[in-house]
Amino acid sequence: MPLVFNGVTRQIEVTDVSIVSLDVEKDIYSEWKRWSQIGDNSKYASAFFSFGGNGTAPGQLAPKYFFLQNFWQMKIDNGNIVSIGLNLYTQDFVTPYIVVAGSGVSDRNSDAVSVNSADIEFASYQGGVTIDVANITGRAGAGTTFPFGTERQPVNNLVDAKTIADNLGLTHVFVIGDLTLDLTADFSRFEFRGESVIKTTITINPAATVLNCEFYDCTLAGTLDGSSHIERSVIGGIDFVDGYIFNCALGPGITKLGTGTTANMFNCYSTVPGSSTPEIDMSGTGVLALRNYNGGILLKNYTGTGSHSVDLSSGQVKLDSTTITSGIFVVRGEGKLVDENGVRILSGTWNGGVTIINETSDVRTNEILVTKQYSKKASDNAEQVNLKIS
Repeated sequence: MPLVFNGVTRQIEVTDVSIVSLDVEKDIYSEWKRWSQIGDNSKYASAFFSFGGNGTAPGQLAPKYFFLQNFWQMKIDNGNIVSIGLNLYTQDFVTPYIVVAGSGVSDRNSDAVSVNSADIEFASYQGGVTIDVANITGRAGAGTTFPFGTERQPVNNLVDAKTIADNLGLTHVFVIGDLTLDLTADFSRFEFRGESVIKTTITINPAATVLNCEFYDCTLAGTLDGSSHIERSVIGGIDFVDGYIFNCALGPGITKLGTGTTANMFNCYSTVPGSSTPEIDMSGTGVLALRNYNGGILLKNYTGTGSHSVDLSSGQVKLDSTTITSGIFVVRGEGKLVDENGVRILSGTWNGGVTIINETSDVRTNEILVTKQYSKKASDNAEQVNLKIS
């Protein structure tokens, strides 16, 4: 039963004269999912969200409910009265259907379960509050009642977003454009998700409380509060890094660790080209585990007794001799370890009290070269001795 999905008009068109009935899940929802994965159709606004289907008793399932969203509708234009079931609703209109003259629709919904309107409203938030401070969508506004804060109608300020989240028990924030966290309100355990590192910059003022927060798909700056999770983002000019950072880029600003805390950074890389490099300020006693890093990095300001590991995929580690005076630094992988002036740092005691374990490819290559040079000189001496004897 071919349906026509028009991403421009946001209409699901029923024009085939052979269609007299449609199953919402199999014929409409599933076909839309397949269509959205073809070519570049994913660029169009999502047509559906759904919920239900949970087990209620052995062998029994609650009905599934399907909601057209983002102003999508079904257009019935095939000259038939089309029976559609079960449980198709719309988030944006009085009816999910546009019925052209000469056609009709028989809408069958479930009688098994009464759906509370509050549950429908809650499902519309899709797990979080959507905020669009600059009104990039053209639909953002101020308010705390439904549908403010949904993808359909984002809220345009942080105060209303926090109120909505607290009222509904939500801890996710979907950020469209840029956002500055400048409230003294407690955002602990919240998750902030931007559009991308190019489209979204999240700036955290010191007054904001962001303990145990997660940040995704953004450029992140400002002051954290510890136990953070950051992923697929650009960081630089950020203070109090403590927790886990995955698949992130380090920008030209200084990344500052928390005092006495541990920063675990996995699969990260530098975005600074040329001879300049990102910097990590270790705050005197911050501990660093930098795994599978690409590019250059300058470490500075460590006076504690902890151990640090840097595993290079390809790159260069610089240790600042004026501010790193103690601790243990283990550096491995494809690259080299030098001081701020580019002088190679070898294993042993460095800078008076720093223990260095250098297992980089640069040291291994240099050892091979030194061995070859020494062997050659020994051979030359042997030849000279033999000449004298003869």
